[in-house]
Amino acid sequence: MGARYVLIAAGRQMRAANAFYAQAESHAQICRAICQFADRIAEITAAMNLLFTRAIAACDQLIQEKGTEKYAYTDEDVNILMTCANLAGAVCTILTVPIMDSQGKIAENGQELIASGVELLTEAQSMCLEAGI
Repeated sequence: MGARYVLIAAGRQMRAANAFYAQAESHAQICRAICQFADRIAEITAAMNLLFTRAIAACDQLIQEKGTEKYAYTDEDVNILMTCANLAGAVCTILTVPIMDSQGKIAENGQELIASGVELLTEAQSMCLEAGI
């Protein structure tokens, strides 16, 4: 009879271990999804940062050359300044993307947020090309 109890106890421990393993695997999948989401947002943010840095440099050079007299600026110059301001707004939008909700779950609209970020990046790239940045 002792062997039977040992087998029953071993079976219970095996079931408990399997349940724990399944739970750990589920947590690992969630962590991988969060990391992938965060990595994609980081890629978009880095690309936006590069554009924004270029725009700031272009604005700085423009202000150094033209000074503070608004009549010294051409429409093209104003377009460069406005592009920089628009990029600032786009960067703010991307930086406020929630990766997790208040319960610690991945934001449900994560794919939409990434798509919006890609769209903002594409628009920012177009703005910079049009402005000559």
